[in-house]
Amino acid sequence: TKYASISVEEGSLKIVDAEGKDVTENYYVWAYPATLTITCPDHDEFVQGFCTNCGGYEEATFNEEGYYYEIANAGQLYWFAEYVNNVDGSVAAVLVNDIAVPESAPQWTPIGSLSHIYSGSFDGRGHSISGLYVNQPEWDYVGLFGYVGYNPEVKNLTITDSTFIGNHYVGALAGYGEVSATNIAVVENVTVRGNAYTGTMVGYNAGYFSNCFAYSDSFVGYMYSGYGSIENCYFLSETDDEYGTIGKTAEQFASGEVAYLLNQGVTSGEQA
Repeated sequence: TKYASISVEEGSLKIVDAEGKDVTENYYVWAYPATLTITCPDHDEFVQGFCTNCGGYEEATFNEEGYYYEIANAGQLYWFAEYVNNVDGSVAAVLVNDIAVPESAPQWTPIGSLSHIYSGSFDGRGHSISGLYVNQPEWDYVGLFGYVGYNPEVKNLTITDSTFIGNHYVGALAGYGEVSATNIAVVENVTVRGNAYTGTMVGYNAGYFSNCFAYSDSFVGYMYSGYGSIENCYFLSETDDEYGTIGKTAEQFASGEVAYLLNQGVTSGEQA
């Protein structure tokens, strides 16, 4: 938000913006015994999905035929995370554009948590997400998704130019992933740091990853034996890891060898 202050004067609420102007009349206010809610009535002017008046998020478009939300910009991605974390963790979504989060956006709050597990499907449809930033060394379950459970599908997505810093369970795609993940790429300029269960793709894998790659020296932080599996996935290393992720050198990535393997020998059509 862009409030400089919110105060009560002579029993009435007063909202002052960053320039010192009284903007109380621009907002609707509801007061309950333990809750104060302020909403912006002019929620119709958005830039990249963020309200220019209050910084709120544009609601994603619900596709009634497919029964999923269509995410077209950064603000709608933030709205979707907020909706999952507060209303319904089982909703599905698809990306309809590449999503570039502006530097002015708030720090990212991951989709799903231990108390609000995400169990819906998420299809990137070949699009990318860039510019996510979360630097919360005290947080567990950090990533695009914090906690994914019950093996939903997450597929066809690239994550780039993003930073994920947390405590335990940290990964660019998911901190904790009980998920069926297919065709996921984590490419250059992605920082992933944590103290335990931390991997560039997924921190703790209790699901199934196939046809994925991370252009980094790690892929998974830890894999739950008997539940997690990794098939035809690659990372930047001269050796394979203990969980079955295949190591490839920078030269092998650059030559197209990894792309060929991800496509399982297919030489035409869409890349996996």
